[in-house]
Parts: sequence; C-alpha cells; structure tokens
Amino acid sequence: MALDEIPARGYKESSYWIFSCTERSMTPRQHCLACLQQTPPSVFEAALWVSSEHDAHFARHAVISDMDQLQRQIDAALPVLPAPELAQPLLRQLNALGFQQYDWNPPKPDSALLHKVVQQRRGQP
Repeated sequence: MALDEIPARGYKESSYWIFSCTERSMTPRQHCLACLQQTPPSVFEAALWVSSEHDAHFARHAVISDMDQLQRQIDAALPVLPAPELAQPLLRQLNALGFQQYDWNPPKPDSALLHKVVQQRRGQP
C-alpha cells in the first residue's frame, strides 16, 4: 500500500488552502485553531500555521513543494504493506534520507516548527 492510499485527511484536501475574503483577516493562530476544530482535524495544516506564526520568513509554498517531493521519494521506497505495518519501514526510509532525532535536551523551539524539521532534517519522531 502506498503512503497516499492510507485513509487520512491529506494537507492538500483541506479547504483552508483557498482563502475567502473573511479568512484573510484571520491570524495564523486562528487558522491553526480552525484546522484543529475540523472533523477530522487537519494536523499537518495546523503545523504549517504554527510555523507561519513563529517565523516571519516562512515560505508556505516552498514547504509544500518540499513535502510533495519528500512524499514521492518515500512512496517509491516503501514496501507494499497494510497501513498498520508501515510505521517501521517509514522510519527506516526517513533515516535513509538523512532525518534524525533532534538531540538537544531540552529541545529548542525549532524542533516544533515543521519547515525547520524538513530543512534541518532533525525533529522528534
């Protein structure tokens, strides 16, 4: 089973990527909370809003592009297994791509910002 076949709400499917006039006046924090109040919650998108709130130089389109490329790389390398059995192969593939656990204790704020995790290839599993 490919990663995109796992039944979950993807970040591309969310309606919040298309802004209406009223949504443009919302702060990043309000957008984040709105993402979490959806059913099911859009956790990935909420993480992007957290990044935009805490980093003035956050480039949403670049992160989405990086995530799409990363998903294609991982998709190509994952074995065909049922979704519950993909966790270990996924962690191994992320490790093969250079991702590592963030080793600062206590963690620095960068370990919680999605775009910094993708950029530095360090974060919490």
